[in-house]
Amino acid sequence: MMKGLSRQEVYFMSDEQPFVIFDDSHEDDHSHNTPWLILVVDDDPDVHRATRFALKNIEIFGRRLETLHAYSAPETLKLVAEQPDIAVALLDVVMETDDAGLKLTAQLRHAGLRDTRIVLRTGYPGYAPELSVMTDYDIDDYRTKDELTRTRLLSVLTSAIRSYSHIHTLSRSRTGLELIIQGTREVFRRDSLKLFSEGLLLQLSALMSVEKSGFVCAETQKNGEPFEGRIVSACGSFANTPEDGARTDPLISKLLMAADQSMEPVFCDGYLIMQFHNDDGKRLWVVLESNRIPEEADRDLLRLFATNIAIGFENITLIETLDMQAHTDPIFGLPNLNACTRLLKQRLRSQTPGFLAMTTIGSFQTLFAQYGPQNAVALIREIFARMENYTTETHSVIMADGSFGVLADHCEHVTGAISLALSKPVTTGSLEVPLTPSTVLVDLSQRQEGPMSILRDASLALMHVSQTNPGCCEMYDEHLIRLLKRQRELTQALHRDVRQSTGFSVCMQPKNRLSDGAIVGAEALLRWKCHGENISPAEFIPLAEMAGLIQILTVFVIHEVAAWLKDQPAERMIPVSVNLSMADLNKPGLASSIIRTVSELGIDPAQMEFEVTEGVAMENAILAAAQVEQLAAAGFHISLDDFGTGYSSLGQFDRLPISTIKIDRAFVKDICSNRASLNLASVIISMTRTLNVSCVAEGVETEEQRQVLMRLGCNTGQGFLFSRPVPIEHFNELLRTASQEPPAEQPGRHERR
Repeated sequence: MMKGLSRQEVYFMSDEQPFVIFDDSHEDDHSHNTPWLILVVDDDPDVHRATRFALKNIEIFGRRLETLHAYSAPETLKLVAEQPDIAVALLDVVMETDDAGLKLTAQLRHAGLRDTRIVLRTGYPGYAPELSVMTDYDIDDYRTKDELTRTRLLSVLTSAIRSYSHIHTLSRSRTGLELIIQGTREVFRRDSLKLFSEGLLLQLSALMSVEKSGFVCAETQKNGEPFEGRIVSACGSFANTPEDGARTDPLISKLLMAADQSMEPVFCDGYLIMQFHNDDGKRLWVVLESNRIPEEADRDLLRLFATNIAIGFENITLIETLDMQAHTDPIFGLPNLNACTRLLKQRLRSQTPGFLAMTTIGSFQTLFAQYGPQNAVALIREIFARMENYTTETHSVIMADGSFGVLADHCEHVTGAISLALSKPVTTGSLEVPLTPSTVLVDLSQRQEGPMSILRDASLALMHVSQTNPGCCEMYDEHLIRLLKRQRELTQALHRDVRQSTGFSVCMQPKNRLSDGAIVGAEALLRWKCHGENISPAEFIPLAEMAGLIQILTVFVIHEVAAWLKDQPAERMIPVSVNLSMADLNKPGLASSIIRTVSELGIDPAQMEFEVTEGVAMENAILAAAQVEQLAAAGFHISLDDFGTGYSSLGQFDRLPISTIKIDRAFVKDICSNRASLNLASVIISMTRTLNVSCVAEGVETEEQRQVLMRLGCNTGQGFLFSRPVPIEHFNELLRTASQEPPAEQPGRHERR
């Protein structure tokens, strides 16, 4: 049970006034109540009786004397093992042997009684000459029993006790200093406030020579604000104290208030209380149960210990601040890659590391571009909070490389938590954003690499899954490993071929008038051949964007198109469109660079069109929208690609300089068999007429699709029904031979960029 404050008795340790006692009705001076222990060793019972009688009711330096008795060397050694705090030992020289007392002197010192003063008494002075005994043995006095009258005995004891007191004080100081050095070293090794507090209680109880029972309370508010503290460590009778005990437990509150009256260590009715401040005004209290009021030398040691701990507290708060900054993302305020690595490392060290699930809702850069910084940050925080709500205490939610992750013991737990957390849309600003999480599941028990390698592979796998199978969860297995190996090889090859300007070419696919098939425009499409293999744009374009190479490739396409346009006669001149991704448009200075390049090549901007995605129409895609407006102001046409698949609103679209809308092939594919696709296509086509912009249908592959689109009012189409993409150097031949009659259907899969 915790002790209550039975009376108001508070001791403050200060240099000017060692003890200031408030309302003290019962002085409790430990040192004055503790007797000096006098050990009497002699084989003669009469000597014991005489010594006991001579010392009865005697006080030396304000403390009474208490005698301990032994009749042989073995009995003496057993006694001192149980009672080491002996001030003076009166030893008989001759007991079971002629030199038993002399040998016992060395044995006592060896047993640890280094502070005890030893007085040899003998009834046979000839057996042990005084000079040689004083020289050869660690004793303080040598007397014959005949000369030790009561007065002489008290004089000898007074001198010996004075020496013992001085030596014992020095010894305690030395021991205390050793404890302080060792204790502060151990405490300073702790790298968190909780561990620091546990070490503080341990070392302080050792310094005070009491059982470890107490608590450490840390303040969570700044100076001048209402007191709020939390119990960060507790032991002994306080072991079950709740974290809010500083507010809910009357005893704890009273003890902390008592310490508030002084920066000195405080003794309050059986408790030692110490208070520390750091430079930020944060306070720390340590409370230890201790009925022992220290002597002056001990109080000096306690002050020294307090000084060292104050430095340690300042250091630990700095360490915690640095640790928080090192493991927290400054933008999102969430655990960052360092925190993720630390948690993953802890998992890998355990016997059952469990599973890591990495999930993404899309590129953070894209979120920032589409929704703006404030909405994107709110969106990411909301997703993180949801995932924490749907996980248990054995799970850890992490964030790494623009993705979220969950560390869990079982596969079904982690996938279930992600599914529940991300099943509903997130509302940010004026938008409701549906979530399509793609997830990769890693069995940590099968991985031998370190945390960074695992996270790298999981991130690459997640990128692949989100591109090829969005919204699904895949296991990181051998099949996925082979795919990732191919991605790494292709990325390396991309860097090489971009650096060497080899392997890339441009194809063009015509845009045809639906009524007669006449070519009225074209779209430039980038192609890449690597080691004899034609790599699909759907595979290498995302790799180029992640590798930061997409702008170089875009400039390459613009140069190729400009060169082709420059060679065209006026009668065959048609506008050619080039794709600009959000990665392109989010690069500052891109529009100015394009305008300058096209001007230097001598091309009329009206001959070139740029296709952008709906992301540029989002309210907060400020940089991308500004660059689109700059290109339009320079005379370039702007086409909105894949319309209907994003989340833009008509209000934002109406403010952009869009001249053409391209209906995504997803609506065209089922336009003849699906009423919803037909209705959506009809709405988009009607909208283009209302907004007075052109309309191009993508993915036209059948005659039936062409007829339906014409009935809906669409005039232009693009797809395999008219032509596959052809190399740019062969496109002139396609222009010359283009038939005025509707072309025959061509089987095959539509492929973009």
